[in-house]
Amino acid sequence: MGQEVERAHMQRNFPGSGEAVHFGGSKVSAFTANKEIRYLKATFNFGKKKGWITENPVVGLSFLPMAKRLKYVPAPEDINMLIALANPEVQDYLLFLRDTMGPG
Repeated sequence: MGQEVERAHMQRNFPGSGEAVHFGGSKVSAFTANKEIRYLKATFNFGKKKGWITENPVVGLSFLPMAKRLKYVPAPEDINMLIALANPEVQDYLLFLRDTMGPG
C-alpha cells in the first residue's frame, strides 16, 4: 500500500532547526510547519492507539522555533470611532463588547 514512514525520513523533512522547511520546492512558514507536525503527531498517535502501527515515527520530533507576536489591540479612540460609524442597530452590542471585554 503506502510507503513505510521512518524516523529518519521525518527528521530529514522536519529538521527542527528553525530553518525554512521546503515541501515540493516551496517554502512554508514555521507556523505552517508546526501545524503539520502537530497533525502528524496526532495522526500517528491515533494509529498507534488503534493498533495500526507499533511505533510512532514522529516521537521526539520538535517544533520549529517561532517568534512571539503581540496581538494588535486598537486604541480606545479607534474603538469609539468605529462604534460611532456603525449601523445604529449594532451600536448597543458594540458598546456592550467595548465595556465588558478587557481592560480599557
